[in-house]
Amino acid sequence: DIGILKQKRVTHGYWLRNTRPAAQLAEVVEALDLRGQARPFTRCMECNGLIRPIAPDDLAGRIDPDILGRFEAFWECAACSRVYWQGSHWWRMLRLAQGILYQEGPPAAAAEP
Repeated sequence: DIGILKQKRVTHGYWLRNTRPAAQLAEVVEALDLRGQARPFTRCMECNGLIRPIAPDDLAGRIDPDILGRFEAFWECAACSRVYWQGSHWWRMLRLAQGILYQEGPPAAAAEP
């Protein structure tokens, strides 16, 4: 809301011009010079807690056995215990992050390897 940015008590803010979420992310990263500070895949998308590796054996009964059989590496949020692995969503997020952090703007749709 540009009206909020005009208020004196707001000392830091940025008005997004783009309407597409990926382009908005790229715009914020560029405007606030965040490329050197970004640390993708270190925080939980649910609660922002720190992500840490977890052994697959420690996940028995917590996630689908098919997932446990298809992937070797897993991570868990230290705060909320949400579990992550490098599935198709991870690959899409990696391409998005790489496109924004190491190139100019978000990439076009990319396929999983």
